[in-house]
Amino acid sequence: MLKKLLQTASLIEVQKRERTIFDIAEYAHYENVVSNILRFFFDATEEHAFGDLWTKSLLNCYSHKRKKKIEITNCVNVEPVVREISTENKKRIDLIIPLEEYIIGIENKIFSSVYNPFEEYHNKIIERGKKPIEILLTLREEVIAENGGRFINITYDELIQEIELNYKKTARKDKWTFLMEEFISNIKNLKGVGRINMEWQQFINENRYDFQRMIEKYFNDIECKRVFIKTIKSELDKLLSDSFEYNVYLPSLQNGAKHFSVWINVQNAVGDKIAIETYIDKTIPTEITLTLWNRKKGKSADFQSEREWLKEKFSQLKECNESFWGKHLTLKTYKFGSEKNFTENDIAKEMFEIATLLKDKYPAT
Repeated sequence: MLKKLLQTASLIEVQKRERTIFDIAEYAHYENVVSNILRFFFDATEEHAFGDLWTKSLLNCYSHKRKKKIEITNCVNVEPVVREISTENKKRIDLIIPLEEYIIGIENKIFSSVYNPFEEYHNKIIERGKKPIEILLTLREEVIAENGGRFINITYDELIQEIELNYKKTARKDKWTFLMEEFISNIKNLKGVGRINMEWQQFINENRYDFQRMIEKYFNDIECKRVFIKTIKSELDKLLSDSFEYNVYLPSLQNGAKHFSVWINVQNAVGDKIAIETYIDKTIPTEITLTLWNRKKGKSADFQSEREWLKEKFSQLKECNESFWGKHLTLKTYKFGSEKNFTENDIAKEMFEIATLLKDKYPAT
């Protein structure tokens, strides 16, 4: 039953959400940040060199919504695009784009509610004596109340679709292209484009009880593995003297850390600490791995002498070159559920033997 369930699940394609630089900076949904970037791209005189791509795309969307084409020969702003113009009552319009004949006013909304004084915005916009184009730019369709039909709602989906249609004609690859593509990806992430797959939702709904039982068993197994590591530490308590430094790393199940481990430190001939560490990776909980690490972060150890001492005992020994702690040796991988069983005491004894061997090999300091 479970095998069939997993096979069916693997056939359903679900688009993975990719992080952007805005996610990393933790400013992905900030309206002020989004508006600042919009100001940069709507200003045709800025150094991005996309010209009037964004303004022209916005006006195309506006024409589609009004079902009436606006005749504008020049979409390049005649003055800098301005952020947060204040009205008499200290209310602020997010963006003003001055063109030769027209002036565009934009109220930008990401997640906040639409409760703005649009009539007041309109009175401020027309002060410049140009024909007003008033736009509410939002993630989702919004109903604007009591604005006299002046502000037209355009969604980011509509704007981005128009931009991508026009942008495909170019093949630029520079930092401003990267920024624009990241910004567009960020908006799509905020909107949830590609994240909710209806076929997957139906599959989850139909099989939710089976998935729930499977998840409960998985986390119960992970908790058992945490106890397994803790018990190895208890066995080491019986074997190791005060001359060894050793401990466990047991983050909670809610912690983002990927592994649980128990380790013994031994100082080598050049003063670096060598760790004998046994760990269980939460992404591969069916295995427990015995390794040898250089504890000095950023230090590249070749383990030449250690390899010679240990290769006869560990036929699986291999060198791993990429990790947070630099190079390390994988000595052995135990597989839970294999024909050859093992206990916490077996692993503790093996770690103790390696620690003793290393300590005997290194001169006293």
